[in-house]
Amino acid sequence: MFFKANTELSNRPRSAAIVLIAAQVALVLTLSVSAAHAQKWAELKAEEQRALAPMQREWDTMSDPQKKKWRAVAEKQKNLPPEQQLKVQDRMQNWSKLSPDERRKARAGYEEMKQLPPDKRAAAPQKWDEYRNLPPEKQDELRKRAAAEREAPKK
Repeated sequence: MFFKANTELSNRPRSAAIVLIAAQVALVLTLSVSAAHAQKWAELKAEEQRALAPMQREWDTMSDPQKKKWRAVAEKQKNLPPEQQLKVQDRMQNWSKLSPDERRKARAGYEEMKQLPPDKRAAAPQKWDEYRNLPPEKQDELRKRAAAEREAPKK
């Protein structure tokens, strides 16, 4: 259609052809942007609403890029086994309960993890399990020590 329209335009003034091509491009962009950009909660498909239920309360206040990321999570989630889908739902629920500062810290921690060498990154889940199995007093001690190390001036 696009190429046919262009050949038909060869007999018309150049400015009219440019306007028509611009209109076609705008239409294509509008259609693709409206499909790619997230809508209001009520406009999501029922399947997306089910997958993104933990995010419903704050959905309409999210930016378009945030909505797009969450919709991608929902798209991937539908292909997971049921137990993994529940895990994703649980993590979404936990994420939705975090304050903006806690989310910022979580993102920073994630970025730090991405920078680790593969062997250290692979060992992290085991270290985390070991930490979670410690008595609460020992966890507090380690947390305080880590906070003090972060706040100490670096040489």
